[in-house]
Parts: sequence; C-alpha cells; structure tokens
Amino acid sequence: SEHVGVCVDTGHFNVNSINPSEAIKRLSGYIVATHLHDNDGRHDQHLPPLSGSIDWREVMRAFREAGYRGPLIYEFGSFGGQSPRNVVEVLRLVTEYLSALA
Repeated sequence: SEHVGVCVDTGHFNVNSINPSEAIKRLSGYIVATHLHDNDGRHDQHLPPLSGSIDWREVMRAFREAGYRGPLIYEFGSFGGQSPRNVVEVLRLVTEYLSALA
C-alpha cells in the first residue's frame, strides 16, 4: 500500500545482529524514513554515525542502490555531556562524510 512503509533504524538493526546494509537492500521500495545512529553491536547506545561498528560506507551504498532519496534523520541518545557547540560540530562532520558517500 502507498500508505505503509518502513523506517530503517540502523542502530536497532545492528544491535539485533542484522546487517543494516543488507536490511536496506531487502527493504528497497518500502523505506519512507530513517533513524541513523550507531552502536557497538551489543548495546543500544544511540551514538552518532561513525562512532560504533556500523559500516557507513556500505549503508550509504545500500541506500543509493535501493533508490532511497528521502531524508536521513539522525537519532541520538547522548553526546556524553558535550556542549551544544561540540554537538553541532560533530553533526556537521558526520553530515559532510555521509553526504560524500551518498
């Protein structure tokens, strides 16, 4: 149905031993939203991309191959008490890196 879709949550895939890139490929055509975050594969840490064990080069390749052109939405739980200025800088750097891969 055009009214039903999937939110790809990279961190939740990873912490549940599901390869995010493979999941994206399998969900091609159904992806309507994203929650991009990282973790160590064992704990649902909600870290910024590039801060855990997810292969972001493969994730971005999978989004591209799946034809997903929607927004890439970050979902973070904590920045370890960093100042807002540092958080903005981290987001800027992550966005630049992921955009270069898109």
